[in-house]
Amino acid sequence: MDVGGPETLLKFLERNELRDSGLAQRLANEARVRKEGRV
Repeated sequence: MDVGGPETLLKFLERNELRDSGLAQRLANEARVRKEGRV
């Protein structure tokens, strides 16, 4: 899933409350891991 990079994904998640908060948490965590370079 590529939405323009980790920063973009995090901003998207911060702006939009997803109905599935568990999924939101997972995506946010995944984005942080990628941002830190630990894929």
